[in-house]
Amino acid sequence: MTTTTKINLADRSRCPRCIAYREVDACKTEAICKLDGIGYYNATRAEALVNRRRRKPETLTAKEMRHFISEASVFAPHCLHVNTRKFCIIGTYLQPATDVGAADEETHFMLDGCHRAYMRSSVGKSTKVYILTLEETKSVYLGKRAPKGKRWVQ
Repeated sequence: MTTTTKINLADRSRCPRCIAYREVDACKTEAICKLDGIGYYNATRAEALVNRRRRKPETLTAKEMRHFISEASVFAPHCLHVNTRKFCIIGTYLQPATDVGAADEETHFMLDGCHRAYMRSSVGKSTKVYILTLEETKSVYLGKRAPKGKRWVQ
């Protein structure tokens, strides 16, 4: 006879996503975020960059935040215990122009804080975000392939 144990994913100690982050923090390594179609970014370095530069965060409404949130990348049980008071980080990259002779256009994407933004926007609250410049985003970019020997969290 097989017995199954029900895991309460609202408990941080059992949440697979929290376990992955805690492993990163415990090893004093960097959290690496994978963004489909774009590449890998160092979220730990991005947060340190934001903390080092003294600037005020921007406030985006719930409607504006929905543009950045991919429902597919939200792990619902993890949302139950994320710190929604912490800021989110939005990166900037150049979207190649589709028209011949047109200039490339700056586009933004959620680099860190998707679960926090999802929880706040789902109840209609605005979210504080830091928007990295193109140069700042490039400084935390790691490339299209997963960095060797690094743990990364999606």
